[in-house]
Amino acid sequence: MAKPKPNMATEFSVARGKRGVSRGLTKEIILDKTKIVCADRGIENVRILDVAKLCGVQPSAIYNFFDGREGLLTALAESIAREVILYGEPDSGLSPEHKLRFITDQVTRIMYKNELNARMELMDIANKGLIDRGVNRELNEYSRNRLRKVLEEGAALGVFRPVNVDTVRAFFVASVPSRVLWYNYEGSEQHSLSQIQDEVYELIHHYVAARTA
Repeated sequence: MAKPKPNMATEFSVARGKRGVSRGLTKEIILDKTKIVCADRGIENVRILDVAKLCGVQPSAIYNFFDGREGLLTALAESIAREVILYGEPDSGLSPEHKLRFITDQVTRIMYKNELNARMELMDIANKGLIDRGVNRELNEYSRNRLRKVLEEGAALGVFRPVNVDTVRAFFVASVPSRVLWYNYEGSEQHSLSQIQDEVYELIHHYVAARTA
């Protein structure tokens, strides 16, 4: 009987012994280990050797899944992008305030559900935005344009004051991962996802809201 063809639709397929790959190694496992290296050392210091050590395999095993370091980092950026796109766009019928709430909730949720995302974001700040300038450029441009449209819509309606979109994005970068990590730190006051989402939205909204006499 002929062997069944592999299911090419399965994104994270299991490696089966090519070039020393351990059984059970998947793209998903490799990307998770890469996040750990990024969070600990910064994206510019990621090495295939370090990722392979965390996976318990030889470096050659990683090349069965990714085309070198740049291919690995590109796949990592794409995996994070899928998390953002997963939640979709805010409904066009919502007010600018509700659209802003949708975006802030989404960003906070992504950081909250995976602490490594928050640690990576803070590490990238320390390394002067290498993710923004390089491997994650398309995702950042998508996020920037989406936020810009909401802010411009709010300003046109008089509910937001004119603000620079990059300044508002800086608020996200500075406030969301730091809050997620702090409130989940052992010994600190624990906060639920909804509590952190409320806090982040109130901070951002206070900054962009139109000033009243």
